[in-house]
Amino acid sequence: MTDLILIMKLDTRGELFFDINKCDQCQDCERICPSAAITVYPEEKKIEWNPFKCIYCHTCIKTCLHKAISALENVQASDYEKGVKTFE
Repeated sequence: MTDLILIMKLDTRGELFFDINKCDQCQDCERICPSAAITVYPEEKKIEWNPFKCIYCHTCIKTCLHKAISALENVQASDYEKGVKTFE
């Protein structure tokens, strides 16, 4: 029998970036997000992303046909601003 060893980095998380110029406000990312971390406001051409709800599954990135969402890796947890991040 072998032992299972889990290694976790507790000091970092990813971060999502939404390119509002590429986004067509279709809301596919909002609909597909399993943790409801993305809210799209088509009338205002605005996207809100909540890093504290996000589980970093990258399903939104894979779903976006316009390549408007990208992931930034290794963001220090202390670098997060409190609350929701808005892209306009």
